[in-house]
Amino acid sequence: MSRFDPLHELRPENVRKLLARSSKSCLLSVRDVLARLRGHPCLLPVFNVGCRHVLPGILRAAAELDALVGIAASPDEAGVDGGTTGQTPRELANGLLEFSERNDFVHPIVLHADAVPVSDTTPAEIDAARKNLDAMLHAGFTSFGIHVSPRPIAETTRWCAELARPLQDAGLGLEVALHPEEASVAAAPAEAALELVRGLAAAKAPPDLVAFQEPGPGGARRDAAREVADALAPFSIGLARSLAEGTDPRRASSWAGEGVRKLGVPGLWRRLLLENLPPPLLQTMRERAGGGDGACVLRAMKTLKRELDNIPEKFKRAIEQRAFEEALALLRAIDAAGSAQVLLERFLRGGK
Repeated sequence: MSRFDPLHELRPENVRKLLARSSKSCLLSVRDVLARLRGHPCLLPVFNVGCRHVLPGILRAAAELDALVGIAASPDEAGVDGGTTGQTPRELANGLLEFSERNDFVHPIVLHADAVPVSDTTPAEIDAARKNLDAMLHAGFTSFGIHVSPRPIAETTRWCAELARPLQDAGLGLEVALHPEEASVAAAPAEAALELVRGLAAAKAPPDLVAFQEPGPGGARRDAAREVADALAPFSIGLARSLAEGTDPRRASSWAGEGVRKLGVPGLWRRLLLENLPPPLLQTMRERAGGGDGACVLRAMKTLKRELDNIPEKFKRAIEQRAFEEALALLRAIDAAGSAQVLLERFLRGGK
């Protein structure tokens, strides 16, 4: 028996359907997690995983520090059509559950659908977003980011509410995006945030998180994120921010005190893959991608998925170890150690 077994009561129905009765996997809704950690100054770090070899290292780091973490993938990293990596939502979720069972990973974890895009509101675009959300829902994802491209708040509210309805019915977490480059947001970020969350609440689709990145030079005011966080605080809605690749994670250590609840880590898996793949395979990827360096090389992943899944063991171990080391450093930098135990204790005190 695991000390985290009591948390199994919180496993959402879409996850329960996938698990054997004896399963120790503790896959939870971000809605339940954030509600129970309310007032506790910690971030929920969520690591994007576009390749299976990165996953074990991140989960090992979480177990070592007794930290609550999330695993994420965008439709580009694990879409209904395999995106650019060849990985489907079901494949990513199965990889997570299989690792948990095989390695007795019993810690609570969140599986996040990252930034499901609505670039425009044509029927084809809405249908693509709906298909990705549905595939991720049935694969066992427990948190969903719906990111409508910059447009008037009323329109963003409408499409987020419509797409989120099945997720709300399932009791799963919802993240929506507020874009600093949209005119009304740039002019009055707090007012725009309030309009968005009130509109979604009225449509019975209240969000748990609002994604709001610090604007670049020439964008909205630098204190805009704090204004948005302060406006959302009475609604118990937190900010979601991402850590840019190459940024010292210690910079994020103060964010929990500034209204941020979720810390996205989107670029780690790409860098680790590029640094640790067998050189001949990397060269083949570069050729198929038409040259170039960096993340653009990974656009060829889908065409080489079998080769990537079956790289020699020494390369798999190198990727896993580097993922472990980097995740461990990040979790320590943001003081995430012990957050899984905090979640358990709060649940035991308050029950369902």
